[in-house]
Amino acid sequence: VPGSGELLKNNSFESSKGTVTDDWGIGSDGGTQYTTALDEGYEGQAQRIDIRNVAGWGLFFYQTPPMELGKIHQWRFWYKTGADNKVHAEIANAGASEVVYREELPGTNGQWEPVNIMFAYDNLLATQLRVFTADAGSIWLDEFSLQSFEQGTYPFEASSDFTPNLEPGTYTWALEVSTVDGSAFSPKRDLTITGPAENSVDRAWNLYE
Repeated sequence: VPGSGELLKNNSFESSKGTVTDDWGIGSDGGTQYTTALDEGYEGQAQRIDIRNVAGWGLFFYQTPPMELGKIHQWRFWYKTGADNKVHAEIANAGASEVVYREELPGTNGQWEPVNIMFAYDNLLATQLRVFTADAGSIWLDEFSLQSFEQGTYPFEASSDFTPNLEPGTYTWALEVSTVDGSAFSPKRDLTITGPAENSVDRAWNLYE
Protein backbone atom coordinates (compact mmCIF):
# COMPACT_ATOMS: atom_id res chain seq x y z
CA VAL A 1 0.00 0.00 0.00
CA PRO A 2 1.64 3.30 -1.02
CA GLY A 3 2.27 5.69 1.85
CA SER A 4 2.77 9.42 2.14
CA GLY A 5 6.47 9.43 1.44
CA GLU A 6 9.03 10.16 4.12
CA LEU A 7 7.77 12.63 6.75
CA LEU A 8 11.07 13.01 8.64
CA LYS A 9 13.89 15.32 7.68
CA ASN A 10 17.42 13.88 7.65
CA ASN A 11 15.95 10.55 8.71
CA SER A 12 19.16 8.56 8.22
CA PHE A 13 21.34 11.14 10.08
CA GLU A 14 23.83 11.56 7.25
CA SER A 15 23.63 15.39 7.31
CA SER A 16 25.33 16.86 10.37
CA LYS A 17 27.30 19.97 11.23
CA GLY A 18 27.76 19.31 14.94
CA THR A 19 27.44 16.49 17.45
CA VAL A 20 23.64 16.39 17.09
CA THR A 21 22.49 15.46 13.61
CA ASP A 22 20.77 18.18 11.57
CA ASP A 23 16.98 18.73 11.93
CA TRP A 24 16.86 16.88 15.27
CA GLY A 25 17.02 18.17 18.82
CA ILE A 26 17.52 17.08 22.42
CA GLY A 27 15.29 18.07 25.32
CA SER A 28 16.44 17.45 28.88
CA ASP A 29 15.52 18.15 32.49
CA GLY A 30 18.41 20.63 32.74
CA GLY A 31 20.37 18.66 35.31
CA THR A 32 21.09 15.37 33.58
CA GLN A 33 24.70 15.19 32.39
CA TYR A 34 25.17 13.86 28.89
CA THR A 35 27.29 14.16 25.76
CA THR A 36 26.39 13.69 22.09
CA ALA A 37 28.40 12.38 19.17
CA LEU A 38 28.04 11.00 15.66
CA ASP A 39 29.17 7.39 15.55
CA GLU A 40 29.17 4.32 13.34
CA GLY A 41 25.57 3.36 12.71
CA TYR A 42 23.55 0.41 11.59
CA GLU A 43 24.01 1.94 8.14
CA GLY A 44 26.30 4.91 7.72
CA GLN A 45 26.16 7.39 10.57
CA ALA A 46 24.24 7.13 13.85
CA GLN A 47 23.34 9.53 16.64
CA ARG A 48 25.04 8.55 19.89
CA ILE A 49 24.01 9.89 23.30
CA ASP A 50 25.99 9.10 26.46
CA ILE A 51 24.13 9.83 29.71
CA ARG A 52 26.50 10.01 32.67
CA ASN A 53 23.88 10.57 35.36
CA VAL A 54 20.18 11.39 35.46
CA ALA A 55 19.20 14.27 37.75
CA GLY A 56 15.47 14.46 36.97
CA TRP A 57 13.20 12.91 34.36
CA GLY A 58 16.00 12.40 31.82
CA LEU A 59 16.16 13.45 28.17
CA PHE A 60 14.73 12.81 24.74
CA PHE A 61 15.90 12.97 21.12
CA TYR A 62 13.16 14.38 18.91
CA GLN A 63 11.79 15.91 15.73
CA THR A 64 8.40 17.55 15.04
CA PRO A 65 7.30 15.99 11.72
CA PRO A 66 4.08 16.92 9.89
CA MET A 67 1.94 14.07 11.21
CA GLU A 68 -1.55 13.85 9.70
CA LEU A 69 -4.64 13.78 11.91
CA GLY A 70 -6.87 10.75 11.43
CA LYS A 71 -4.27 8.69 9.57
CA ILE A 72 -2.34 5.58 10.46
CA HIS A 73 1.41 6.19 10.77
CA GLN A 74 4.25 3.71 10.55
CA TRP A 75 7.43 4.60 12.47
CA ARG A 76 10.53 2.49 12.00
CA PHE A 77 14.06 2.83 13.32
CA TRP A 78 17.11 0.95 14.62
CA TYR A 79 18.56 1.37 18.09
CA LYS A 80 21.07 -0.15 20.46
CA THR A 81 22.11 0.48 24.05
CA GLY A 82 25.45 -0.08 25.73
CA ALA A 83 23.98 -2.23 28.49
CA ASP A 84 20.50 -2.97 29.83
CA ASN A 85 19.48 0.70 29.92
CA LYS A 86 15.97 1.15 28.53
CA VAL A 87 14.54 3.72 26.11
CA HIS A 88 10.97 4.70 25.23
CA ALA A 89 9.48 5.42 21.81
CA GLU A 90 6.94 8.22 22.14
CA ILE A 91 4.58 10.43 20.17
CA ALA A 92 3.84 13.23 22.63
CA ASN A 93 4.11 16.90 23.44
CA ALA A 94 7.16 18.38 25.16
CA GLY A 95 5.72 17.93 28.66
CA ALA A 96 4.36 14.43 27.96
CA SER A 97 0.86 15.52 29.02
CA GLU A 98 -0.52 14.76 25.54
CA VAL A 99 0.46 11.26 24.41
CA VAL A 100 -0.58 9.40 21.26
CA TYR A 101 1.85 6.51 21.62
CA ARG A 102 4.35 5.26 24.19
CA GLU A 103 6.31 2.01 24.29
CA GLU A 104 9.18 0.90 26.50
CA LEU A 105 12.05 -0.74 24.60
CA PRO A 106 14.49 -3.00 26.45
CA GLY A 107 18.23 -2.55 26.62
CA THR A 108 20.10 -4.41 23.89
CA ASN A 109 23.58 -4.82 25.42
CA GLY A 110 25.41 -3.57 22.34
CA GLN A 111 23.24 -5.23 19.66
CA TRP A 112 21.35 -3.28 16.99
CA GLU A 113 17.60 -3.99 17.11
CA PRO A 114 14.82 -2.87 14.72
CA VAL A 115 11.61 -1.18 15.85
CA ASN A 116 8.41 -1.11 13.78
CA ILE A 117 5.51 0.87 15.26
CA MET A 118 2.00 1.51 13.95
CA PHE A 119 -0.15 4.21 15.54
CA ALA A 120 -3.27 6.21 14.77
CA TYR A 121 -2.55 9.94 15.04
CA ASP A 122 -5.53 11.44 16.87
CA ASN A 123 -4.14 14.40 18.84
CA LEU A 124 -2.65 17.49 17.19
CA LEU A 125 -1.08 18.55 20.50
CA ALA A 126 1.26 15.54 20.43
CA THR A 127 3.73 17.09 18.01
CA GLN A 128 7.00 15.31 18.84
CA LEU A 129 8.31 12.00 17.57
CA ARG A 130 10.97 11.11 20.11
CA VAL A 131 13.08 8.55 21.89
CA PHE A 132 13.13 9.17 25.63
CA THR A 133 15.33 7.72 28.36
CA ALA A 134 15.52 8.07 32.11
CA ASP A 135 18.47 5.66 32.45
CA ALA A 136 22.18 6.37 32.56
CA GLY A 137 24.17 4.71 29.79
CA SER A 138 24.80 4.96 26.05
CA ILE A 139 22.25 4.78 23.25
CA TRP A 140 22.66 4.78 19.46
CA LEU A 141 19.87 5.64 17.01
CA ASP A 142 19.78 5.23 13.23
CA GLU A 143 17.70 4.85 10.06
CA PHE A 144 14.45 6.47 11.18
CA SER A 145 11.40 6.46 8.91
CA LEU A 146 7.85 7.82 9.28
CA GLN A 147 5.02 7.44 6.76
CA SER A 148 1.26 7.96 6.94
CA PHE A 149 -1.56 5.87 5.47
CA GLU A 150 -5.30 6.33 5.13
CA GLN A 151 -7.45 4.63 7.78
CA GLY A 152 -8.35 1.15 6.59
CA THR A 153 -5.14 0.65 4.62
CA TYR A 154 -1.90 -0.65 6.05
CA PRO A 155 1.62 -1.05 4.74
CA PHE A 156 2.37 -4.58 3.64
CA GLU A 157 5.81 -6.01 3.12
CA ALA A 158 6.68 -9.55 2.17
CA SER A 159 10.10 -11.14 2.30
CA SER A 160 11.52 -14.62 2.21
CA ASP A 161 14.89 -16.00 3.22
CA PHE A 162 14.39 -19.33 1.47
CA THR A 163 13.38 -20.62 -1.96
CA PRO A 164 11.04 -23.61 -1.63
CA ASN A 165 11.44 -26.43 -4.13
CA LEU A 166 7.80 -27.12 -4.94
CA GLU A 167 6.44 -29.67 -7.36
CA PRO A 168 3.65 -28.54 -9.72
CA GLY A 169 0.33 -28.45 -7.86
CA THR A 170 -1.92 -26.18 -5.83
CA TYR A 171 -0.85 -24.91 -2.41
CA THR A 172 -2.60 -22.71 0.15
CA TRP A 173 -0.50 -19.78 1.36
CA ALA A 174 -1.66 -18.22 4.64
CA LEU A 175 -0.45 -15.00 6.24
CA GLU A 176 -1.29 -13.70 9.71
CA VAL A 177 -1.86 -9.94 9.73
CA SER A 178 -2.00 -7.78 12.88
CA THR A 179 -3.66 -4.37 12.70
CA VAL A 180 -2.99 -1.23 14.71
CA ASP A 181 -5.95 -1.91 17.03
CA GLY A 182 -4.44 -5.25 18.04
CA SER A 183 -6.78 -7.47 16.06
CA ALA A 184 -5.43 -10.15 13.78
CA PHE A 185 -6.73 -12.07 10.82
CA SER A 186 -5.32 -14.62 8.41
CA PRO A 187 -6.14 -14.08 4.74
CA LYS A 188 -5.42 -17.05 2.50
CA ARG A 189 -5.08 -17.64 -1.20
CA ASP A 190 -4.34 -20.57 -3.43
CA LEU A 191 -1.06 -20.53 -5.30
CA THR A 192 -0.92 -22.80 -8.31
CA ILE A 193 2.53 -23.90 -9.50
CA THR A 194 2.29 -24.87 -13.16
CA GLY A 195 5.96 -25.43 -13.88
CA PRO A 196 9.48 -24.81 -12.61
CA ALA A 197 9.70 -21.26 -14.00
CA GLU A 198 6.18 -19.89 -13.88
CA ASN A 199 3.14 -19.74 -11.65
CA SER A 200 -0.37 -18.37 -11.75
CA VAL A 201 -2.43 -17.03 -8.87
CA ASP A 202 -6.20 -17.28 -8.77
CA ARG A 203 -6.68 -13.87 -7.15
CA ALA A 204 -4.81 -11.01 -5.51
CA TRP A 205 -4.48 -10.52 -1.77
CA ASN A 206 -7.38 -8.59 -0.29
CA LEU A 207 -6.40 -7.18 3.11
CA TYR A 208 -9.35 -4.83 3.48
CA GLU A 209 -12.37 -7.14 3.77
